[in-house]
Amino acid sequence: MKYYLIHNCDGDTMVSEYEKHKLLRSIEEGDWGQSPEFLDALPERRDTNYWGEKLLIIKGEIVTLEKKEVITKYDLP
Repeated sequence: MKYYLIHNCDGDTMVSEYEKHKLLRSIEEGDWGQSPEFLDALPERRDTNYWGEKLLIIKGEIVTLEKKEVITKYDLP
């Protein structure tokens, strides 16, 4: 399972993909400061510029939409 770290860096939204052990190691090594703050839910203000230094971790996988062609067919009795 992958983990996605979302945060704001100098006004830009950054999204990074990690395996669990690598993410924990990066946090422990202080990659985001000595006492990083984590969001426990998706904020009402979705713009990361309003998150301050807070980080959001999402566990899951990336999915993409599949294109499906739909043909409408008409018939009369």
